[in-house]
Parts: sequence; structure tokens; C-alpha cells
Amino acid sequence: MILNFLFAFDENYNKQACVAIYSLLENVDEKINIFLILDLTNNKLNIPDKINEHKNLNTLTIKEVNLTKDVYNIEFAHVSKATFYRLYLSHLFDDENIDFIYLDSDIVCVSNPIKKIKEVLDKMKLQDKSLAFVDEFYKYENDEPFLRLKMKGEKYFNAGVMFVNLNKWNENNYTHKSFEVIEELK
Repeated sequence: MILNFLFAFDENYNKQACVAIYSLLENVDEKINIFLILDLTNNKLNIPDKINEHKNLNTLTIKEVNLTKDVYNIEFAHVSKATFYRLYLSHLFDDENIDFIYLDSDIVCVSNPIKKIKEVLDKMKLQDKSLAFVDEFYKYENDEPFLRLKMKGEKYFNAGVMFVNLNKWNENNYTHKSFEVIEELK
């Protein structure tokens, strides 16, 4: 099975994304697929030959997203519009049995992650999970984001590294549910 890595970024992160992708390719020990989600205005991305011709790159696919939903208050947030690109997964990919490892474009890979990634993906399948990620902190440590975002859970996670089972994502209707929350919270 070839692993699928997903990056979503705007033109402000073109260079950082290329560094992240190259660091990943340099550290994995097998061929991988890389998917990029870009908006229609990102026409300045020039993928270097050392990425396009890398021995560990199986395919590099660019998917373009056109934000059809409003992104509210983005000018005051610590995130950009590109944070929302991954919400369009169900619209961009019609192969429902694909798993993704989503990485933020400012991540640098310093060692081979393949063994750990396969362990996580296997565990997700065994437990019938749609997402996996690293917990950042708990509500009892800082309840401010939980109150502001009207979150019901006890954990706040870092969405910079996520494992996504697209079939389960679609079953759980995460795209639609996410847009409902965005609309409610503005």
C-alpha cells in the first residue's frame, strides 16, 4: 500500500510547503503519493525538480478548491483561509477508500515516519475510526477555546498532523457538519 500525504496551503506558504514536502521525501524509505489542495488563485507555485523527480515520489497530484462557503473573521484569526481547504476532501476526492496523512505546510520531517504511520492507520482500521491526531491540551488546562468555540468535548487537538480515513469521513458527513458549525459560530 502506498501512503498518501496531503498538504493544503495558500500562496503565502508555497516555499514552506516545498521544504516540508522535500523533507518528507528525503526521510521516507518507500515511494509515497503527495496531494496538494490549493485554491484557484495560487498560480505562483513552482514545484522544484528535486521534488518532482525524487526517487521516493510516486505521484504528485494538485487538487484545486474554490471556497464556496464564507470564512468569517479570518483577518483576526491565527489561521488562514487555507486552514479550511481540507474540509473539501469529500468534494475533491471520489475514491472513498483512500487514507490520508495530512501535514501542515510548516512541518519539517527529520526522521522516517513510515512505520509509525502504518501502525496508526492499522489501529484506526481496527477501531473503525475516521480521524486520528495528537491531543494538544485538555479543557481542565485551559477552557477559553472550549467556551469560545462552544466545544462539547474535553480535548483540543492540533490539526497540523491528522490521519483521515476518507470513507469514514464521508460516512460521518464531516464536511457538511463542519460548514454548519462555521456558519453558526461565524
